Amino acid sequence: MRKYFNDAHLAKKAGRTRSERLAIFFDLVALRIMRRFSRADREECRVQLLGYEVWGFSYAALDFLFREVFLAGEYYIETPNTRPVIVDCGANVGMSVLYFKHLFPNARILAFEPNPNAFRMLQKNVAANGIRDVELHNIALSDREGEISFFISSDPGTLLGSTRRDRGGNIELKAKAGRLSQYLRDERQVDLVKIDVEGSELSIIDELIEASSLGKVDQYIVEYHHRINNDPSNLGDFLKRFETAGYDYNLKAAYRRAGSFQDVLLHFYRDGRPRK
Repeated sequence: MRKYFNDAHLAKKAGRTRSERLAIFFDLVALRIMRRFSRADREECRVQLLGYEVWGFSYAALDFLFREVFLAGEYYIETPNTRPVIVDCGANVGMSVLYFKHLFPNARILAFEPNPNAFRMLQKNVAANGIRDVELHNIALSDREGEISFFISSDPGTLLGSTRRDRGGNIELKAKAGRLSQYLRDERQVDLVKIDVEGSELSIIDELIEASSLGKVDQYIVEYHHRINNDPSNLGDFLKRFETAGYDYNLKAAYRRAGSFQDVLLHFYRDGRPRK
């Protein structure tokens, strides 16, 4: 019973109106029931979430994504633009695309996902909900073009996939690689670039800097993967790239113990103050 009280509290916190809070609560309860009684895993499944028809490979993964993306508000932004241009790097099955469309129905979205299994679900979720003004690209964003190794696990519904074997999994795929700057080239204004690419964020940002395109974006939301496999810490250098370009930022991270891996959520924005 405590779980349902927690769901009610989360719905109350996340919902903007009473009807939306009720819808969130009942969607959470339905997901709990589906998770409990589902006999199949790693197979296609479907749920209704805030009026969207959402497909995935497990109810557990959809539950996690719904809570993280829609309810935790980690990708929430404010912009005066009623038709923002949003770039979603690492879109997975498309929960973030649905969220951005929920916030900004008239947004134009460019979504990138190299995992072929997740990309198939991304296509399905966009088509099932009749979402317009969304471009889908089955490529891995990097600092070069051509072909690149991309690693996943045997679970088709995995939320991890990376150009790093020690982050993605033991199955190596060959994915098409592309430069983000090439997709931003013809954009007059980009309101948000969201990046969740499991360790490849540095190569994407450095490529934008090399192409003089970093400052073309008003806001960035980056999931920075700190100390993957005990890598040397370089978060300070990563932040410095944005500080030099005139961005301020907020950080969110959970801490367990010294030296442990952390997902650090970074929200970069321009505050209008001159840099010293």
